[in-house]
Amino acid sequence: MTRVPRGYIAWRRQTKMRSFASNFRGAHLRLNRMITQQKKLILNRKMIAQVAVSNPNNLYTISNKIKIIN
Repeated sequence: MTRVPRGYIAWRRQTKMRSFASNFRGAHLRLNRMITQQKKLILNRKMIAQVAVSNPNNLYTISNKIKIIN
């Protein structure tokens, strides 16, 4: 049985993460863990989605703090 590749949305999300980190342009997919450690990302997309559903005001404050840091 042939292996089916993952969808293009997952690929786009991973390439987007790699574009945010320095020195990872065109890097291999296995480096995603190193990218999150380099950028010190604590909240992943699932946690942020949970915050958005439960309390949108907190999501707004988190996004403002991220904009200030970057």
